Amino acid sequence: MTRDASDPVIVAVEHWRKHGWETGWHFAAGLSIYRTDDLIGLSDEVALRPHRLTRSRHEALAVLFFSRHGEMPLGKLSERLLVHPTSVTTTVDTLERLGLVERVGHPSDRRATLARITSKGRRAMEETCRIMSEAGCGLAALTEREAERLFRILAKVRADAGDIKRDSTRRGSDSELGDPILVAERNWESQGWTARPHFRASLSIYRTVELIRQSNEVALRPHKLTHVRHEALALLYFSRQREMPMGKLSERLLVHPTSVTSTVDTLERLGLVRRVAHPTDRRATLARITPKGTRAIEASNTMMAGNRFGIGALTDAEAKAAFTLLGKVRNAR
Repeated sequence: MTRDASDPVIVAVEHWRKHGWETGWHFAAGLSIYRTDDLIGLSDEVALRPHRLTRSRHEALAVLFFSRHGEMPLGKLSERLLVHPTSVTTTVDTLERLGLVERVGHPSDRRATLARITSKGRRAMEETCRIMSEAGCGLAALTEREAERLFRILAKVRADAGDIKRDSTRRGSDSELGDPILVAERNWESQGWTARPHFRASLSIYRTVELIRQSNEVALRPHKLTHVRHEALALLYFSRQREMPMGKLSERLLVHPTSVTSTVDTLERLGLVRRVAHPTDRRATLARITPKGTRAIEASNTMMAGNRFGIGALTDAEAKAAFTLLGKVRNAR
């Protein structure tokens, strides 16, 4: 792998190698999937911000929009979104406050509650999806052939994680009986929105990220880490002085400064990070990793490397191809 000091993924690969962790193309591909997903999120903000939507809120709204009756039990919504029920509850709470969703009683199960999209929610979906479609779903740097190839590569990861149900009765068939991405694509096209392979690839990245997160939980849960906390901690661990200004940490993580503040607050409560004064700039504060944080990173990274970063279903050649394709998207920003 050729070193490119301007590519944060290559820099991360070099950092891991120096500390004795085997990385290979699976690490580069896995991190590229994450960073590309963040970049797509930044691209989608143009469409989502006017409606005060995040990608997770938009995805939940989309599931309701395309459901047969515009409503769904919260438990089923959690399954469809590949997230914990608590996260779905929080998302629906916010969508309800925005007037995009309403809770209604289940007609036959008193214990269950349905989330139902409102007229305002439908208008928000129609406007945002049209804008996102016209922008190539954040993957305009790829040709249609490249986007289709990326979709096929990531389908192996998703199938291995159970996100796709294949037809085992048809020998040699590549027929997907239950691929939610293909279902979503048909739904989009039924509304007149352009889908193309870019839609498939973009949604594949989003769902693959969620699946990798679930895979990594085994390594992160013992340290009370989420992916975001782990990534912030890793940046501090690999920095020259094991510390970084909060503003720079925000830039490196591709997130808003408010989000970084919240993440560092939690890491500080866990004893993994502490804030210290900047030696030359009184207005700035540094986040510094603690010995406990160092041990947490080393233990979790070792386990994640052993799990091939959640994309072990790919061959080395496929992981390299995914990294190369995603590099085109990242380098275009």
